[in-house]
Amino acid sequence: MQRTVLNNSAFHLNSSLCGSSGYPNNTFGWGRLDALAAYNYLLLTGAVSRKTQGGAGTFDINLPLSGEPGVECRSSGGNYMQVYTFDNNVVSGSAAVTSGTGNVSGSPSFSGHTMTVNLTGVTDVQRITVTLTNVTDEFSQVLPPTAVNMNVLIGDVNGNKTVNATDVALVKSQVGHAITGSNFREDVNADGSISSSDVALTKSDVGHGVP
Repeated sequence: MQRTVLNNSAFHLNSSLCGSSGYPNNTFGWGRLDALAAYNYLLLTGAVSRKTQGGAGTFDINLPLSGEPGVECRSSGGNYMQVYTFDNNVVSGSAAVTSGTGNVSGSPSFSGHTMTVNLTGVTDVQRITVTLTNVTDEFSQVLPPTAVNMNVLIGDVNGNKTVNATDVALVKSQVGHAITGSNFREDVNADGSISSSDVALTKSDVGHGVP
C-alpha cells in the first residue's frame, strides 16, 4: 500500500538532478532521499510454535510479539519449531538463541512470507529468546534485529504460567476426545491422542511455573 501511494503521488526526480551545489530545498540537495525505502520497511507480523501431533495434524501456539510470551506446553524431547510471518516474501536471514537454554538446528528455511527455525535442546520451565538478524525480503529490505520470546512449561495447558490442579483437570476432561484446534494443548506429549499418559505427564509437572 505504501509503495503504491508513493509511486502514484511522489515527484519523481532523475538521479542526474540530485547533488546540486545549491542550498538544499524540497527538490535539490546534496544527496538522494529515497522516500520509499524510508517509509516501506520489512515487518515481522506474527510468530508461532508449530508441532505435528501424531496423525492428528499440525497445531500452532501463538507467540505474541509484545507483552507476555506465549506458553509452549507440549513435550517433545527438547525439539521445537518456530515459524515467523512477515509482510513481504522473505529470502534470507539468520536466527540464534540469545537467552535461555536451547540451540538453533541447521539453517532457517524460507517459503513465501514465512521463515522457519528448528530448535533443539530446549529445556522445560524457562523463557527462551530467539533473535532474528539480517532477515531480508525480495525487495532487499532488512528487518532490524528482532527478538521473539517463548515460555516453555510442559503441562501448562491453560497458558497461565503455572502447572496446577486446573491443568490436570483440563487434560482429564479431554481424555479419549479427538484432537481439534480447541483441545490440542491437552495432548501434552504430542503423540496425537489425549490419554492417561498426558494426565500423568501433567501431574508430574504440578508446581512448576515461570515468572
